[in-house]
Amino acid sequence: MMISSRRPLLLLIVCWTLLLSLTNAQRPVFELHGSGAAAPCVSLLMDLLMDRSASPLRLTYRTIDNATAAQSEYRDSVVNGAAGVIGNAGGVIDNDDSSTAASTTTTATARAINVDFGAGHSPLNKYYFDELKSMNKQVLHFPHVLSAVGLYHSIADFGTTDNGSRLNLTACLMAQIFSRNITSWKDAAILKENPLLATTMNDNADIVVVRANGASPVTQGLTQYLRLSCPAHWSADRVGDTIDWPTGVVNCATDMTTCLNQHTNAIGFSHVLISPGTGSLTAASAFNNIQEVPLPNKEGRYHTSQQAQQLGGLEAAITVGGDDTSTIPTSAQDSFAAVNLIYQSGPDTWPIVLMNYVYVAADFSHIHNPKGQGLLLAFLQALYELPYVYHCQTLLDLTPVPAHVRDLGLQGIQQLKDSHPNAQPWEWERVGDDDQYYPAGDFVLSERRQSFAHQQLFQLSSDVAVLKSKESAGSQSGGSGDASGGGGGGASSDETTNAAITALKDQVTTLQGDNDALHTLVTSLLNRVVQLETNGAVGPSPTPNNANFNLQPIDISVLDDDTAIAAASALPQYDENAESQLQSALTLASMSFTFWAIYFVW
Repeated sequence: MMISSRRPLLLLIVCWTLLLSLTNAQRPVFELHGSGAAAPCVSLLMDLLMDRSASPLRLTYRTIDNATAAQSEYRDSVVNGAAGVIGNAGGVIDNDDSSTAASTTTTATARAINVDFGAGHSPLNKYYFDELKSMNKQVLHFPHVLSAVGLYHSIADFGTTDNGSRLNLTACLMAQIFSRNITSWKDAAILKENPLLATTMNDNADIVVVRANGASPVTQGLTQYLRLSCPAHWSADRVGDTIDWPTGVVNCATDMTTCLNQHTNAIGFSHVLISPGTGSLTAASAFNNIQEVPLPNKEGRYHTSQQAQQLGGLEAAITVGGDDTSTIPTSAQDSFAAVNLIYQSGPDTWPIVLMNYVYVAADFSHIHNPKGQGLLLAFLQALYELPYVYHCQTLLDLTPVPAHVRDLGLQGIQQLKDSHPNAQPWEWERVGDDDQYYPAGDFVLSERRQSFAHQQLFQLSSDVAVLKSKESAGSQSGGSGDASGGGGGGASSDETTNAAITALKDQVTTLQGDNDALHTLVTSLLNRVVQLETNGAVGPSPTPNNANFNLQPIDISVLDDDTAIAAASALPQYDENAESQLQSALTLASMSFTFWAIYFVW
């Protein structure tokens, strides 16, 4: 009788254990992995999606320095689908080359590829695109932002606002410098455009030319610009993503900011934003000797990339000089290999513009989970969601594509949705839109969900944007000119520009002082903790000191947006594996408890 009276209790224990086991069951982690050339906007958007989802997400992007190798890897992943292996194709292929097949190479041991999408500053080359299409493996392009390629120098104390100087170079002078026909900053042709160099340049006036490493669309853009703007000094055989550079040109194996800082009197070319985590050349120029060289566009007007961006000069390469109907395809399913945004017409058009792409295979059935397929579609949607791509504009100095290109991308997303009807969508919760309000739950990407690190990062970005707009307002009043005047140096001497830059430096000094004060305060508090422990007021703990807590003064003068992103990414992250292990342990403990309870009571 006693045993039977305990059976309801045992039944309750069993039910409770099963419920606890179900509650502690591991939540699925939805993954998405990309690979390709440097794509900082893609990395930022993936980080934002992980931040704004209550459902566990793991999104990664693998950067490959060589653009040709990046496209080759993506081609292999599409050809082989979910069981993709690398080593099936290789070779250097020009972006528009449809007649020459890639040389085939085979690795000793095939390695699995985990790539859901590709990305880069250039579209999938014509050969790969046509090859995949002939195999019934359609690839869609999603152009989303525009970036500028700029020219920069590190001549000491020249080009700063303090002495009113600015380096003026015609297109033909640039071509002669990069071809090593002009090797001294005191060359008569350079001094004609820059007479101040005669007095400010020291005895060592040798020009150090720095180039990008490996195959790069940046090299393609610069060499094409030099060929179009000065054919007399730049031959057609020196146009491409990789060329035979003259003897003496320095290969920059790291990033352009580092290379220019390592070489005095150097000149090099790069994106306004360079490799992720290394910082913006625009930001670096405020605190180093790195200065941007204004470039003449097709109309003979000189701008810096930042000035052109403020004037709409990047999108003008499409909407003004690019002829909408002939340059940009009409469908995301078309090849974009013929798109050319170099040396387009327009008074404010930047002469070297690159479009940033994401490419996705039309068949992504290798992602088996319907919600995982929906996550890929949500990621593509984020490329065109203004609250998301806005951060690529403010943090990374990138320009969103014009409206008709955006519409093309959105139509491509709809095509993918139609061809994958089982893909389950994720919801979007947008701030300020009452119709898009959802309870806090799974499968919702909410702008209301935001980490503290991102909040602070976006606030700093907003403050920097205000300062940039003030600087741009001053520089535009005298920062451009015709070919004969070479820009005249008006932007450098403008009083408004000087005031904006001075205010920026003052703010940095204030922030540095605040940082030092905070460091002193924290150190004082730690010392107080030591005193309390010594007096027995608190329990023992490891001796707090600067080494334990890594409290080192931060040199704010070298910080920029990319460094802030890298610092935020370095913060301790949520460990899903640890949670999974804890849940498994709880489940086993519950099952063990139930077993022994039944064993002893029954």
